[in-house]
Amino acid sequence: MRRKLRAVRAPIVAAALLAALALPSAVAVAGTGDTTSMNYRANLRAVPLNPPASGTARIDRVGNVITVDVHVTGLTPLLKHAMHIHGDLRARNECPPASADVSTGDQLDPANFTAGVPDGLLSVSEGAPFYGPVQVSFTTDPNPTTSAVGFNVELFPAANNRGVLDYHRTFQIPGKIAAKLGQLHVVVHGEDLNGDGAYSDFMEASLPVACGVIDPA
Repeated sequence: MRRKLRAVRAPIVAAALLAALALPSAVAVAGTGDTTSMNYRANLRAVPLNPPASGTARIDRVGNVITVDVHVTGLTPLLKHAMHIHGDLRARNECPPASADVSTGDQLDPANFTAGVPDGLLSVSEGAPFYGPVQVSFTTDPNPTTSAVGFNVELFPAANNRGVLDYHRTFQIPGKIAAKLGQLHVVVHGEDLNGDGAYSDFMEASLPVACGVIDPA
């Protein structure tokens, strides 16, 4: 059963993520000498239990510079959607199954948290043990792309009135992340669960709706 949602202002949403999920991320530095060229693709599939979205992400890498193209359908129309590269060698590095809905991580939204009681939705913190923390943010130019802005939703692109989102950007990422792209994931977030035309709380803004492993193209 979906839980009643409470209103939380956007700055609180961003602060909650920063404290709970974002990892410190080194600022990308040019001149690393790495000229490795690789092409990657992620098939984005709906996250179990959550409103379905799907699409593709293409990442072309030259050294620590990546060009990202994302196409997603089935999103909440006219809302901005956080999108990231997630992953950590300490995580399971897979998209979460329905069994991840165990309500062990919703402390991020205390009004909607009952420990150990599945709620029929898979929250961002329930998915994190599977796909890992935010490493790179697919924000709009010229906004920063680090994990520190992971859920500052205003920095991300919006879906059109049909729920379709297309994203293109070229930017630098830390070399240690560039070298591990094939072990990471793309996750798309955000759903207007109560139909009020906005994100009413952190759960709505952060809800993972599509996920895909990054594989060599």
